[in-house]
Amino acid sequence: MSSAAVDLSRLELTGEAFAAIIGGFSERNLLAPRILERLELAGPERPFVPSGHYPVTQVFALLSAVEREMGDAGLVKTGSLVPKHAIYPGEQPPDVRTALAQLDAGYHHNHRRDGEPLFDLATGQQQEGIGNYRYSELGPRAACLTVDSPYPCAFDRGIILGLARRFEPLATVSEEPGCRRHGGGACRYVVRW
Repeated sequence: MSSAAVDLSRLELTGEAFAAIIGGFSERNLLAPRILERLELAGPERPFVPSGHYPVTQVFALLSAVEREMGDAGLVKTGSLVPKHAIYPGEQPPDVRTALAQLDAGYHHNHRRDGEPLFDLATGQQQEGIGNYRYSELGPRAACLTVDSPYPCAFDRGIILGLARRFEPLATVSEEPGCRRHGGGACRYVVRW
């Protein structure tokens, strides 16, 4: 799923999740204050409120600026730091396998469309329309995530890497052929630990 296939104008991201993206982007990045001010995401007149909801279009503006200024490496780095700042819906997963398996629920939990949450923690009901992080086991120390979110591929790869390394510091993520960036319908990431 590409960002063109999703009506981004109807989507919002929780302030906590947006703060995790901003935190990941800002950590060890000297360009961050200038870029955030230029995008009007930070500054003395515009305090950031983590308890609010923010248009996903603002997130995409930030990620476009990251890609312009720092390329794919910047998107991977930003994504890899998001799990460090993210708040889990419900209890924190006990291990890498559970964390990767729950990534899709967390992704939907942090988005809403037309003011309605895309994942209800109480009922487990999930709404579609923003893509998924589909988990499958490949073996005792490997898994595959098939991702068709509208977010940049390198950012998604970074999120998966950062999440895996929260539990397994030596985890690796490789991208299989057929990426969305090159016309594929989804990206496949193999995670090994």
